[in-house]
Amino acid sequence: MDNRRLSKQVLELYQIIRVCLAEMNVIEGNTRYLHHPIVKHVYNEGHPYIIDAYKMLEAMDKEHQRRGENVLKTLKKT
Repeated sequence: MDNRRLSKQVLELYQIIRVCLAEMNVIEGNTRYLHHPIVKHVYNEGHPYIIDAYKMLEAMDKEHQRRGENVLKTLKKT
């Protein structure tokens, strides 16, 4: 996956988690995307895969940050 796509995926998963947490009244937030297929899947009819989604978010963010550091190192060399 290219850097741009990975960046977008990190943001989208973060937003999906926030929608689920808002629907569970854990945080205040927007729930209008609750009917989107991937949000419905993660929400799992009120038994959300929040822990799994968060672990995936952490892994994707770690890779995103690793790539960002590599880009910065490359830019500094030029």
